[in-house]
Amino acid sequence: MLHDLLKECLSLGPFPELNQPDCPKATQDKLKKLITEYIPQEIQSIINDNYYFVKGRAKQGKWAHVPWIGIHNKNINSEAQRGVYIAILFNVLGDGFSFSLQHGSEFFTNYKSLTSRVNKCKKNIEAADHSFKKQFLKRLIPKSRTYIFNNYKAVRYNSGSRPYKYTLANIIGKEYTIDWLPSSSDLKRDLLYMLKIYSDWITLSVPIDDDESYQNYKNLKIELVEIWEHEKKQAPKKLKPGTYAPIRSQKAGSKALQNANYLCEFNNKHKTFFASNNIQYMEKHHLIPMKYYLDYKIDVDEPYNIYSLCPNCRKMIQNSKKKERYQMVEHMYNLREDIFLDIYGATLEKVKRYYSK
Repeated sequence: MLHDLLKECLSLGPFPELNQPDCPKATQDKLKKLITEYIPQEIQSIINDNYYFVKGRAKQGKWAHVPWIGIHNKNINSEAQRGVYIAILFNVLGDGFSFSLQHGSEFFTNYKSLTSRVNKCKKNIEAADHSFKKQFLKRLIPKSRTYIFNNYKAVRYNSGSRPYKYTLANIIGKEYTIDWLPSSSDLKRDLLYMLKIYSDWITLSVPIDDDESYQNYKNLKIELVEIWEHEKKQAPKKLKPGTYAPIRSQKAGSKALQNANYLCEFNNKHKTFFASNNIQYMEKHHLIPMKYYLDYKIDVDEPYNIYSLCPNCRKMIQNSKKKERYQMVEHMYNLREDIFLDIYGATLEKVKRYYSK
């Protein structure tokens, strides 16, 4: 089944031709169905793991010269723009495809910075099957790096183009040609092997930000920080591949609790218990979640974004009904409205959207 679906997709290439006025709509519709529905459904059934989701992309305004299907891990930053994910990439000419562990390449302005990042990802990967290569993808784009349309217009794939970046962003992968297309069982085996490589890479490369350790850290008394007069606004740190954010700073969390005098900032009458250091136990909550770390030019792991909450309130803002979550967000946002507007440029409506699910 997988063999037949992939072969059918290749038969619709060269893919740049889908942008031509004379391309039959039936061909475009067929490709869209294969890339966004049929092949992802087949792959999802092969993987059979709720930690992964499969999504295909065939068009972003114009039809993609390299249609592709992504296999994304839900527990890490696996977004196509800047995360690490498995991709099935179809060659521009429709003469083959690749299974590739890819690093997102959208925010790299030159090939040197992208290849440097990819090379760092390769260090924790060893494949027993030597048909999986840690090298640039050779067949994804034409050797000449140029495609000539039927109307003799040319498109060139240079270091700034998305297809060329895909060739560089391969951490490890395997290329297949239309003349050498394995059976569905062999393709399934290779796909599951790629999944194992991906899983092993995550275990070795992505640091675990353990919430229990973060919350149970013995908070030490640190010099009080006047958060509304914070002079040095820290820029975000560079992140490791596969991470949404750096490991949360225990020092910043301790400062936030001390600023709140170890009281619940949603309701300061809430009582908990006294920990071994004779301080009332409170938990730390980032109002702008750390998951959105890269959306801001100023570090969100700073005391002015961290609130002291009793354990019940912290669970409530994460798990209660939407109306109650929004009430809590609004209350806490209003406590520091000027900070969120001046430092982060974040309106109440924007912050509420982080709690909409």
